[in-house]
Amino acid sequence: MLKSAQRSLALLLVAALALALLVAGCGNSSSHSDQRDPGGDDPTCPTLQAASTNESGDAVILTYSAPFDGETGFAAEHFSLAVNGHNETITAITVDGNTVELALAAEIIVPSAHAVSISNFAMNNVLTPEGEVIVWGEHSASAAGLDLSNVQSVHLTLASTASALKHDGTVVTWGDAGPYGTGSSVTDQLTGVKQICSSGDSFVAVMHDGSVATWGLEYPVGNINSVAHLLTDVEYVFSNRMAFAALKKDGSVVTWGIQDFGGDSSGVADQLTQVVHIYSSGRAFAALKADGSVVAWGDSNSGGDSSTVADQLTDLSHIYSNSHAFAALKNDGSVVTWGGKYDGGDSSAVQSELTEVVEICPTRSLVEGAFAALKADGSVVTWGCADTGGDSSTVAGQLTDVVQICSNYFAFAALKADGSVAIWGDGGGDIDIGGGEADQFTNVRQLYPTDSGFAGLKADGSVVGWGVGGSAVNTMNLSGIVSVVEVASGFLAQRADGSIAAWGDEYFADISAVQAQLEELNFNPTVIVDISLSPEDTITVSYIDPDQGVDGEASFANWAVTNIVIPAYAGMMKTTNPPQSPL
Repeated sequence: MLKSAQRSLALLLVAALALALLVAGCGNSSSHSDQRDPGGDDPTCPTLQAASTNESGDAVILTYSAPFDGETGFAAEHFSLAVNGHNETITAITVDGNTVELALAAEIIVPSAHAVSISNFAMNNVLTPEGEVIVWGEHSASAAGLDLSNVQSVHLTLASTASALKHDGTVVTWGDAGPYGTGSSVTDQLTGVKQICSSGDSFVAVMHDGSVATWGLEYPVGNINSVAHLLTDVEYVFSNRMAFAALKKDGSVVTWGIQDFGGDSSGVADQLTQVVHIYSSGRAFAALKADGSVVAWGDSNSGGDSSTVADQLTDLSHIYSNSHAFAALKNDGSVVTWGGKYDGGDSSAVQSELTEVVEICPTRSLVEGAFAALKADGSVVTWGCADTGGDSSTVAGQLTDVVQICSNYFAFAALKADGSVAIWGDGGGDIDIGGGEADQFTNVRQLYPTDSGFAGLKADGSVVGWGVGGSAVNTMNLSGIVSVVEVASGFLAQRADGSIAAWGDEYFADISAVQAQLEELNFNPTVIVDISLSPEDTITVSYIDPDQGVDGEASFANWAVTNIVIPAYAGMMKTTNPPQSPL
């Protein structure tokens, strides 16, 4: 493991811990399960402005907006700290004006590599940190005898075929040969590949020299004959279900595939210049240009026409999509939508509420779409198809202090700061979250979705599930779980000792053939932190606000910040398409 990677992750962790510890002192006594300020109603309380490390990397120096008065009563012996259930030692807390130094007895080490799931409804694959692909379930026999080592990414079609890009630039394929074949006759000839992109039925490979090759369903999706002469100097290829869009190094775009899905971009060809990234819905594309504008094409009912909101598409932070609509989050926290009116393309009914949005989550249905927006204050706004979660009125009273939203094909689930869960839409199963089974949905620290179900990892290491492929876990009495991995039609759960449990549909749940391999892997990409004040202690925090001439003091006892979930790795994804470019 690389020391620098360990240190940077450790510093991120420690900075978050110190922030939770010190800021929590301002205001009333309180117990929380996230990193929010429990007493943030006092405007004079110092807030964190910057964080840095000392040269040796065993302490973090925090700079606050106003100075503390002396040591403020903080001392290392007052606090206990645990990381993933293991106690760690704080050796000293030093306060000097508006800086605070938190020193540890040892550097906190988090895993440097973890396994990633790349699966769909019929294919189960796990890519190990060493670049090996583990395959089980339906069509796994087609991978027998293949050299699935030294792999950097795995890509799937809806037609149950898979392609692996190896670090040496070669490609290996397996899966259901069906009417289109797995593409082995083509991929054997591929060298120097830097990217693979998949649609519903086809694959495209981009070579380091900017050329491309395709395999799978040849016509019309994979047929590049009409545009082959234009496919030079290609940087990346993007896809939706039945079309491809190639972004060239000069910022121009070449498209092919089914016309109504965006395979024909002739109507906007003169606008497709200086493009920096391309987003897709199920049947359309949206290209972000260097000047911040957006050009869309494809099925107008799926977001292929953004002309009605073109003047609003400026200063964008990110563009989200479901199968039939787009939602653009702007840097000021507002949202602009277009596409299918009933799938989230029309947000006019909730437009006044779409302010201070920090994240948007779409449903994953191929048929009906909806969006849920998480706001800075922890509230949630929904719109789109009511049946797939666009209407959250039945749980509106629960959607406060939300810290995570996730979705499956037909529903949303929201995790609250107190560890409770709210569910709405059609894909959450027949559980009444407010009824007799609500006690199961407490002390949850992380949610995980599959195509039609959900699972929640609880603070005590147990797991609760609901929906298709999720609820089976409720009879398994799992304990000691440290991580859960969603695999299209089911879940894997890993215990602290490395052992694995699985549940879901029949093609997924039987892991007997690969269980020994899976149990050698690390699936835990997060660090869970608990920090608390010793029960017998009461701490007084004093601070100074020179701008307002105010001296402040706050006391607290019986205080704890628990279940702080800190991702150890960015971008743990179930697919490995090219990374989203920052806007």
